[in-house]
Amino acid sequence: MTNSDEKDISNYMRFFCTRMVQAVVQARMGKMHPSPCVQASDQMIWFNLVMDEIGEVAAYLKSTIGRNYPPDCSVFSLEFILLTADGDKLPLETWLVRLDKECADKFVNIRTTLYQQMSTLLKSIIVASRFTPAYRHYVRNQGPDTFIFCYKVFDGEPDLSILGEETKYRRLGYLPSPFGAISVELYFRTKMEIQPQPFVPEEEILEEEKSRTNIGIAIPNEGSRIVPVSPTSLDNINLFSTSPVSQV
Repeated sequence: MTNSDEKDISNYMRFFCTRMVQAVVQARMGKMHPSPCVQASDQMIWFNLVMDEIGEVAAYLKSTIGRNYPPDCSVFSLEFILLTADGDKLPLETWLVRLDKECADKFVNIRTTLYQQMSTLLKSIIVASRFTPAYRHYVRNQGPDTFIFCYKVFDGEPDLSILGEETKYRRLGYLPSPFGAISVELYFRTKMEIQPQPFVPEEEILEEEKSRTNIGIAIPNEGSRIVPVSPTSLDNINLFSTSPVSQV
């Protein structure tokens, strides 16, 4: 593996994770986001998938994760929490991107096989994001007077016990690479019950209201669009034309 391969996989993983977050968060906004069909891919399209990016989501990712995506970390986590108007919280979903460096396959071509597989996996994530109980029962019913969706991202293993009993698990993809096996996992709640909360002193409630770090931030209602970064605009990656596979 060369230094160029290391830069490629680092950028692939960073853009894969950010596009996954953008896609799933937009699915939780409760509104349709039609994308025009293009006959041929161009240099602005990562993973051959046209997608508008929300500025607020991009800013949040930059402020929380920065550039600490796999392979710099082994696990990238995305959580969704339902927050009621009364302040009750109900964790609903956890999405994981995991890189197992113990399961490397040096024979996988990064720019052809892996890139195309990541493209297919990203599309599978978009489909899966619209089949969970949270999407089917709650996304389009949210509002300031009832409940809203919040999300947060972080590197490291999540606490899956917050999803309650009878949590469901789905592995959405498993991709071997020279740097380790890339897997995407989805855990989601099936029992939609908000448990009674123990008594909390008023001082702790006020402190929690100030930080809100335990629930992340609210999903934007109408996010501002930003121009996606092109593979050709990166200063630390090889020049691509329409996609990385075109260099082969």
